[in-house]
Amino acid sequence: MAKRVKSKKYPGVYWRTTANGDKVFDICYKVNGRIHWEKVGKISEGYTAHQAAQIRAERIRQSRHPEFTPKRIPTLAEVYHKYISDKGKTLSPRSIPTRMAQWNHLKLLADLSLNEITPAKLTHLLTEWRKNGLSEPYIKSVLAFLGTLYRYAIRLDMYDGPNPTVKVEKPKFDNKRIRFLSPEEAQLLLEESKNFWAKDKLWLHDICLLALHTGMRKSEILNLKYSQLDFNNNVIVLPNQKNKTTGHVYMSGPVREMLIRRMESRTSEYVFPNPHTGKPTNYLVGFSSLIKRLGFNDGITDSREKVVFHTLRHTYASWLAMAGTPIFTIKELMRHKNIAMTTRYSHLAPDTKQDAIKAVFG
Repeated sequence: MAKRVKSKKYPGVYWRTTANGDKVFDICYKVNGRIHWEKVGKISEGYTAHQAAQIRAERIRQSRHPEFTPKRIPTLAEVYHKYISDKGKTLSPRSIPTRMAQWNHLKLLADLSLNEITPAKLTHLLTEWRKNGLSEPYIKSVLAFLGTLYRYAIRLDMYDGPNPTVKVEKPKFDNKRIRFLSPEEAQLLLEESKNFWAKDKLWLHDICLLALHTGMRKSEILNLKYSQLDFNNNVIVLPNQKNKTTGHVYMSGPVREMLIRRMESRTSEYVFPNPHTGKPTNYLVGFSSLIKRLGFNDGITDSREKVVFHTLRHTYASWLAMAGTPIFTIKELMRHKNIAMTTRYSHLAPDTKQDAIKAVFG
């Protein structure tokens, strides 16, 4: 083990350098006349000498006055590190880098105990984030993650105080996608998506077709199993959805034919395993490249106008509205949790108000 170097500022705090150049903090204190050494953590993990000193002081208080020592309130950094340690195995591979990036913006609060972080401090921090160019949607996501850390600490009985994020005014913005494909664009997309992968020439085409004709989400499609297909009733069963209910989507004629074709040559329990590995995937291989090749996003800067895979679900609902489908029916077909999510498509529906007046009053 590398030689410990004593901190000049914090008594009982030491640091040592690891083989890769990282710095580790240790603390030293006495309990009943015996010297105890304890590793606190690394700089790369977000620990500081100040945090190490706080932990040492708490250890000494606990040893001298165990019966009177009040419940220690953890710092935000301590909650974050425990959260990552506990959740690291269950978070998706993409979630961990996202959480770490969000944490980088919360580090100014790292050494504060949970009870020291107030709505006023958070409001000031939001102002600084905006000055540094953070977008409103991203600020909202960082604030939401902070709220997650508080709820996590409360759930584990690490903290029983208020959650300051509740009293902070959330950023407001309009991120609803307004772009949907025309029938001509959709046909072009389907044609160009053929023969995209040599190992499964219609993989991307069939995924796009399913999204356009059913409004299914990307995760629902990529995790779709043949056992979910009910050809007798022409429905696809979707358990464990985003809104925690079991739903059904209806097969169009082209979708039914496509699914039967894939089932006849299946090599997996999944309908759309990765064309390279043959295993289930969470990544939609090739769609971004296809959109770039088609030039659908050339010259577009507004993210709401850009074509992404979710645009296909938006297209499905938009076409239904333009065909005069009742809003409530669209809600059911889209499997929206509430009607407010569906009313965004109402402006696309034919204007039937005058027809209704004539039908009743002449």
